Amino acid sequence: MEYRQFVNDQVSAIGLGTWAMGSSPYGASPKEQSIDCIRAALDAGITVFDSSPAYGDSESILGEGLGAQRHDVFISTKFGRSPDLPGPDFSASCAKHLVEQSLKRLQVDKIDVLFVHSPFSAAEINEDMWEGLLQLKQEGKIKYIGHSISKFEDTEGLARQWAADGMLDAVQTVVNALNHESLSLIKDMQGQGVAVIARECLANGFLTGAVTREHGFGEGSRLNNIFPEDTRLARLDQIEKIQFLIDGNITNLAQAAMRWAMDQAGVTLALSGAKQKEHLQEAIDAVAAGPYAQAVLDEVLQAHTENFAAI
Repeated sequence: MEYRQFVNDQVSAIGLGTWAMGSSPYGASPKEQSIDCIRAALDAGITVFDSSPAYGDSESILGEGLGAQRHDVFISTKFGRSPDLPGPDFSASCAKHLVEQSLKRLQVDKIDVLFVHSPFSAAEINEDMWEGLLQLKQEGKIKYIGHSISKFEDTEGLARQWAADGMLDAVQTVVNALNHESLSLIKDMQGQGVAVIARECLANGFLTGAVTREHGFGEGSRLNNIFPEDTRLARLDQIEKIQFLIDGNITNLAQAAMRWAMDQAGVTLALSGAKQKEHLQEAIDAVAAGPYAQAVLDEVLQAHTENFAAI
């Protein structure tokens, strides 16, 4: 496993995201399968695990799957969105309440990174939010504060302002070979000492190789409705232009996508959203394959014609 600097910590170059373990955008995930995946991640030397109260039962599954090693790894979660809330709530009281609930579900006494979970505009941010977050930090309940970015064009400015004010330790943002919109922000965050977690590195499954012109997502996946045929084909056209990434130690598209995300300047680590240990192995193999040459990374940029949004 490769390790990198995350502010004042050393973390693995890939992490395991648990969205698909606790919710069903990609179809059902048996609990035992998720726990096997978490334990395979531990065995491989992965130290970063990402969750959220908004991801169904994922925090509880993660706490159980980590077992006694839960105190030896780096856990990030989020606040502001939860099935228990009537809507987004980015206030001090919500932060404190959801952190206490997350600590119980994860069975830990500290969260390494607490992300503000995808505010859609500055208007959603309560004026007391930062006071509450800093208090949680002072109390030792969270170590770092981050911003998980959604609706990039609308909220990139929030991340830039918070980083300029010295409030942010990390950002989490979409980074994949079909969506380059955050690359400029990532380089700027690097210059300010802000860690970057890349997510949706497989572009909602398009960069796994499993989605084809003839076949969409698995049976029961709501992604079949989100990505109708014309949308699917446009993404597949772009994927055809980057097949050259499959070369040498990189033997398939999933490995190529993870390695490409890891190799972007300023990216601290890339999340795998695997819910099966066999799929996680592709990310592990991407680490072992080693970095792409800069000329290869540049060729992907030159072939890129459109940013395809993630969900």
